[in-house]
Formats: sequence, C-alpha cells, structure tokens
Amino acid sequence: MKYRSLLGMIMSLTILGIASPSVMAQYKQVIQSLSNQKQLYGQARSSRQVAVLFRPLLPKLQRETKVPILLPSESEFFSQLGQSIYVEGRGEANGYKIQLGRAPNCQSVTACFFGYFEAKRGGIRNSDADKEVRLTKGITGYFVEMPRRVSAIEWMYKGVLYTMQLKTDETTIIQIANSAIEAD
Repeated sequence: MKYRSLLGMIMSLTILGIASPSVMAQYKQVIQSLSNQKQLYGQARSSRQVAVLFRPLLPKLQRETKVPILLPSESEFFSQLGQSIYVEGRGEANGYKIQLGRAPNCQSVTACFFGYFEAKRGGIRNSDADKEVRLTKGITGYFVEMPRRVSAIEWMYKGVLYTMQLKTDETTIIQIANSAIEAD
C-alpha cells in the first residue's frame, strides 16, 4: 500500500514537473527500501528452513491439511544420518502423518521403521508417558521411552495433538520437537 502511494506521488509530481531531481532521488530511495523490505519479509516467510528430508513432502501436506504443519528445521540429527531415509506422508483436513523408513513403502514394518510424525486435531494424549518435559514456548510435552531405542514425544498446540516417534534418545527428540514448534 505504501509502495503504491509513493509511486503514485512520484508519478504525479513528475507529470506536473514540480519534483526536483533531489526529491525524486529521495523518493526512489524510499521505494527501493520498501521494496527490499517486502522481498526480505517474503523470503523469510516462504523459505522456512524445514529439514531437507521433508521439503519434497511439504507442498503436498499444505494442500491436504488445515492444521499447522510443524516440521523440524535442519539439524545434525537429520543431516548426519549417513543413510537413506525415505519419507512418505499424507494429510487430511484434521491432521497428517509422515512415516520415515530405511526402505521405500516401509509402512512401519519394524525392520525398516525409523520414525513418524503425526498431527491430529482433537487427538487424545497417550496416558503411558514416562515423564513430562518442558518444550519451547512454555508447552508441556510427554516423553515415552519405547523398546528398540525408540523415543516418543507428544504435545498439544493450538488444539492439535502432535506426536513424534524416532529411533533416537530423549535429548535429541526434545530438540527436534522444539525445532518443529519454533518453525510455526
């Protein structure tokens, strides 16, 4: 809006022949500054740094679900896995589920299971939590240690139950959950 108003004013002054070269230069600087701010803001919002692993899936989820999509940013955990992780996911109006496997089409088979991320509006928290943990933004998370070195964490955020299960330790899964929450 400011950009259009200033541009209109410059054009009017130019047509009338009233604007001096120094006034024109000042207006051009203001317009360029506003244009740069607008570009930087747009870039920051659109290039949210989701871990590379999830980037191909993100547009599909954005079309399929109406809940906030909380995915972690790039972290050492994802960038240093040193192995292929296959990501599959689907969304629906009230949530989404993303599966991570060591082979394509893993479907949570134990041999290739690596983890999953899930969001469900109105979901009910698992009551088997081993302990409460503090997450970013004052959110309470519920940590569950599972067999085969799998950790799970879940939390409520904006009326949506978010759950993560990954083959990792408690500290790492809490860091990943915090990264996903911060991305919102």
